[in-house]
Amino acid sequence: IEEDWLRQAKAVEQGPAGAVTTETDARGGCDGIKNGKYAFHTAQEPNPWWQVDLGQVVPISRVVVFNRLDYAPGLHNADNLHILTSDDGKQWTLRHEIKGKHFGGISGGPPLVVEFKQGEVGGRFLRLQIPSTQPIFLHLDEVEVYRPGAPERNLALHRPANQSSISQWSTAKSLKAPDAPPIYPTAAF
Repeated sequence: IEEDWLRQAKAVEQGPAGAVTTETDARGGCDGIKNGKYAFHTAQEPNPWWQVDLGQVVPISRVVVFNRLDYAPGLHNADNLHILTSDDGKQWTLRHEIKGKHFGGISGGPPLVVEFKQGEVGGRFLRLQIPSTQPIFLHLDEVEVYRPGAPERNLALHRPANQSSISQWSTAKSLKAPDAPPIYPTAAF
């Protein structure tokens, strides 16, 4: 019985049969797992994006982006990257632009760290986008977002995320922390 409850709880959390959607694949970008592999993967398309919903409009002091490191040299898709914010998920403001700068992740070179002055940047949604008229993939290891006064608390961790598309390499990921206790559907009764 317990095994069935766990299976049902996982199905409720992930959606029907662990369905791969833009939302379930995008969760990998803010799940706290940094291993140098891709955590989410869009299709090859013009201007691919990934975003996280921070839940409410918050001031943002720092964004840290960990690149994937498990690909052939020269495939640095994220060397040109835009960081955008939005209060409503519809109107976006460009906050930072990376032009031709390669960055690393858990090894090799350091991750991309973008710092903002106090009061300069805020938003409910943070989006990373590769500006490209030519089709290109977007795939990264992890994205972290921090606010002033709490430099150790990653606001993006286990928050809902989305991306522009899914690819043949997309997989459904969990929204909750791997060590979080399971929530049993029967607990509501």
